Amino acid sequence: MRAYICPILVVTLLAGPCDARTDIIGALVKVEHADNGSTYLQGWACQIGVANPVSVRVTFGKPAPSGVALFSTIADNRSVPTAAGNCSPPRHNHGFQIALSELDAKRFAGQKIFIYGVTPDNNANGAELENSGAFVLPKIEYDSVNCDDWDGLVDRNIQLQPENCQIHKQIVFNGPNLSLDCNGATIDGTNLPALSGSRGQGIGAWSAKAECERSKLVGTDSRFLDADATGSLIQNCRVQNFAFGIYFNRRAWTKPKVGEECVPYREYSELNSRNASKQGLDDTLGGRDKRYPFSAADVTVRNVEATKIRDSGIFVNEYGRNWLVEDSKIVGNGVGIYLERESRQNRIITNIIANNGNVGVAIDASARNLIEKNLIEGNGAIGVALYKNCGESGGVTRYQHANNNILRGNIIRGQGGARIGGMTLTMSYLLASSEADKIKSPGVGVWIASRQGLSRLWMERATGNPSLGCSDVGYNIGEDTLYQDYASNNQIINNRIYDNSLADVIVEDDNNRITRNDFSSGTGAAPLAGIVIGSVFRQQEPKLRPVGNVYLSGNVLPKITLGDSVLYIGGSEPIE
Repeated sequence: MRAYICPILVVTLLAGPCDARTDIIGALVKVEHADNGSTYLQGWACQIGVANPVSVRVTFGKPAPSGVALFSTIADNRSVPTAAGNCSPPRHNHGFQIALSELDAKRFAGQKIFIYGVTPDNNANGAELENSGAFVLPKIEYDSVNCDDWDGLVDRNIQLQPENCQIHKQIVFNGPNLSLDCNGATIDGTNLPALSGSRGQGIGAWSAKAECERSKLVGTDSRFLDADATGSLIQNCRVQNFAFGIYFNRRAWTKPKVGEECVPYREYSELNSRNASKQGLDDTLGGRDKRYPFSAADVTVRNVEATKIRDSGIFVNEYGRNWLVEDSKIVGNGVGIYLERESRQNRIITNIIANNGNVGVAIDASARNLIEKNLIEGNGAIGVALYKNCGESGGVTRYQHANNNILRGNIIRGQGGARIGGMTLTMSYLLASSEADKIKSPGVGVWIASRQGLSRLWMERATGNPSLGCSDVGYNIGEDTLYQDYASNNQIINNRIYDNSLADVIVEDDNNRITRNDFSSGTGAAPLAGIVIGSVFRQQEPKLRPVGNVYLSGNVLPKITLGDSVLYIGGSEPIE
């Protein structure tokens, strides 16, 4: 018996409601495992009475729409024998083969394979094929390690024993494509001195600082690289009481002179003239384009709890790509999940991200990410913030904008409590309205371009640093210097966003889409507005123009607001 379920794919935007398709048939027939670690999914699919091929999509772990969907292909290869008598006309090919790399097979090891057929003319509708959920990817072979005897080094695939043990040390991966199954263990950093060369993270990469200091090499002959944690799998862990929860910060070390301490190559930006003559990490690697292969990519974090972390529960490192964070609880930290500059194509799926002091998910100069089916609630300032840091605190320029991100199918509710007044001109404007006096703890559900018009004076007051500044060019307005933010072509789709005390969504950059969201479920105090569109800063700065081309469609607006349910400010106007 086939069930008909609407598939979701990372790169696919669903065009409408999911209607069951009973005219698509097919089956997953065979799952083969090659000696090189690759896995091949083979089968057939077609639409009854139609010669044109259908698409085939795969999810792992859970059926669509909850499972993680990564792979899609067209069923137009030579059909396996069982297809010939079912597809019409039978002379056409309707077979498919999907190849999973060794890394992909490990990422979803031990999980069920669910498979769907989808017609090219309407990718919002699909049918679950025969044998969907019947095949399982092979499990990882782990070495069992006793928690009491373990030194915290992940140098092979490790499963901790016994279940739910306690560990009081930092965990370090010393190579790529390694797996750690904590088996319920708690990794606790209470009163634990940070390892040399680390940032005080609970789980990170092995640091080469000690190796550098033992070496007789100095100066330009001296360069030692931290371990590459690409392809790491971390699951069933609880991490608490560290500076960071998970952070695969990878650095290059050098010893300036004999007898001196090794230091990391600094982060310098060629766009920042004050550092133009200094050699940084980009230079020593041979150029900024080398940063993506240098940084940890393809990391999987599954069923992990990060709590009581001073900075970020999970910090996706700069230039990190294709991280998957799913089925985890990121609760009670400074920031929940931070997607650092130049990172891209990461997926944050089916997590609880709650009660973090500042932001639930920070998307800082990070692009093409998917934030899907998460519960994001009770965070102090903002549920999801999309912005390009202006390069403060060291002047590291962000080259990438916070563009082309998708927020889909999330519940984003109840943000409020952090001190964010005066951070930007728009925030100051909203809080100065007469209606805002009724808001005790301002918070925002989703804020696109959340640093539009960021105030240098506010930064200096907030940090106590009078020389903070930014590497971006600022605009002088009055006695302050304000900075432009960039976050466009983002899509907020099919979310439930409510009970965020100031506004459910604020949009301060162009070309963003807000479609088919439900803002009407609120039971708490009325927000100032459901959606705010516009930027006071961009209206006041003569060289800029008001925010435009923000597309709204099919949204269910809040039942009660203190002001307009959709509030246009800063000279912005609705699209005709």
